Parts: sequence; structure tokens; C-alpha cells
Amino acid sequence: MKKTITIVLGLLLLSATLLTLDVSGSQNSPDTRIIFDNKNATLSISINKTQHFYLKFTRIFISTTPSFSPHFMDFERIENMNIERMSSHNSVMGNYTRITMWKEFEIKGRSHHHGNPIRVNLTLNFYLAEKTYRKNDVNITRNMIRYSTIIKTNTKNAYVFLEEHMNYGENHKNGSTSRVFECNKTARHWKMMSPTKHVMKHRFGSDHMGMIGFGRNNVTFRYMWEYGDNINTLYSYDGSNFILYFIFQDKNGTIVQDPYITLPEPISLNTTSIVNGIRHTVNYIMDHALSLGIGIILAVVIVLSAPLLKRRL
Repeated sequence: MKKTITIVLGLLLLSATLLTLDVSGSQNSPDTRIIFDNKNATLSISINKTQHFYLKFTRIFISTTPSFSPHFMDFERIENMNIERMSSHNSVMGNYTRITMWKEFEIKGRSHHHGNPIRVNLTLNFYLAEKTYRKNDVNITRNMIRYSTIIKTNTKNAYVFLEEHMNYGENHKNGSTSRVFECNKTARHWKMMSPTKHVMKHRFGSDHMGMIGFGRNNVTFRYMWEYGDNINTLYSYDGSNFILYFIFQDKNGTIVQDPYITLPEPISLNTTSIVNGIRHTVNYIMDHALSLGIGIILAVVIVLSAPLLKRRL
């Protein structure tokens, strides 16, 4: 019986230690929440429940020209996508998590541009890694999310327009609104953008790197991408919601692009991204450490008490 009591006390001490580590860790690190919503094709990021960034993929257009005329173009809404999450390791990124959202669309000829339906496969691969690494000319740190946009069609020499909505918000007592900035000349010089009434053609950033910043008094989140030979951009901005249009020239049936999102805080290595509202695996285990400990203790007591009961009987 003494042996049973010793084991029980040891397990209680272990459970208390796990809870203490969880509390101290949550106090010293920012509460970063990343949710991938495949139903609405949305990525949302929350920092300490006060800073929020939303990226929503809304529509995909097919056209025979690079001119944007949404009322005369064939399109499909991006929603109800498939989703998959995978954790792995390699020498470049170390331990990493990949979240994939994908769907195949059949864009029918609603306008005079196309007679037959066009099949379009859209795949979005999001990567969260523990190591700093390079992708092309970009140095990807622990406070960045890289994702790959892969678009495949059964046509060639068409133009594909990908529409993305972005929004940033802060919880401030004075009710201040967020602002959108573009990088002017260098990454150290940000210029606040003015609202527009129409969709405007615009090249963001400098050289081959496009940059958009989101914040209130300064740039808090950054959205970046590399301009290729077959990539152009349009935008509209009503003072709150920012809409970015990527124009891809589909020369061979496959389009690949790597945008990047920079967060104001590093992504903790002790958490795993949330997929469609499912909580962090590590946080779940820590939050339920006491319940798990009690269950283990009861199991041990029952197993070790069985021989004693047999002897008394």
C-alpha cells in the first residue's frame, strides 16, 4: 500500500508541474491565434486578442485579355474548399506545419469570351516553420507565414485574376480605425494609401518585391509577394476593406506564386496552427493536464489495489 501511495503522490506532483509550466509560458509569450477557415477560404490571425488580420480569397476570374471587366468576365466564388494539415521536418525549415486548402472549379462560359467550361484547380499551401530560411530572394523568419498559390487550368494563353480581400483591426478604446500603407522606394519608407472609388492598376513596392502594410499608427502586419514576368496587380480600397487582384498570364496551364505574411510577433514553436477553429494541440493537452493526471492516478490505484483486494477476499 505504501508503494501505491508513493506512485499517486508522484503523479500528482507531475500534474502540478505541467500546469505550472503552462501558466508561466502563457504569461511570457504573446497569444497568437491562427485560424484557417476552408468554408470561407479565409486566414485570420489574432495577436493578444487586440490585433487582427484577415485574408480572404473571394473570386477567381478567367479572361482572354488583361483588362479587368468583372461584369463581362467568367468567374467562380472561392468557398467550401478542401483542407488538410500535415506536420513534418526537413533540413531547410526544421520542424514545420503545412496547411493546404484546395478545390477544383468549373468556370462556365457566362460571357462571350468562352464557349466551353474551363476547369481550374486552385491550391493554397501555407507553411509555418521553426527555422529561418531563404526562398528565392526572401529571408523567411519565425514571424512569417509563407504560402504558395498554385493554379492549374485546362487552357493556355488565358489571363487568371485572383481576388483577395484584406482587413486589419485593433481593439482601441478611442475607436481608431486601421490604415493601409504601401512601401515607397525602400522597406523603411511607408506611405499611407488613400481610398479609391474604382479598381486601380498599380505596382506596389520597389523593384520586383511588392509590399503592403497594415496598422493604425505604424505598420504592424505586412503582406509581400514577388513580381514575375507574368504578374500584375490591381486594387481597390474603401478606407476599411482592401481588395487586391493578382493578374496571372497563363502561358502553359500552370501558375505558381509565393506570397508572404509578416506578423508583429514570432510564431511560438510550442503551438500548432488552428484549422477551422480547432484549438492548439499543445494548449489542449496543457489545459487538460489535471484531468489527464487524475485519470492516470485512478487507473494506477485500481491496478495496484486489485492484488490487495484479492488477498483480503
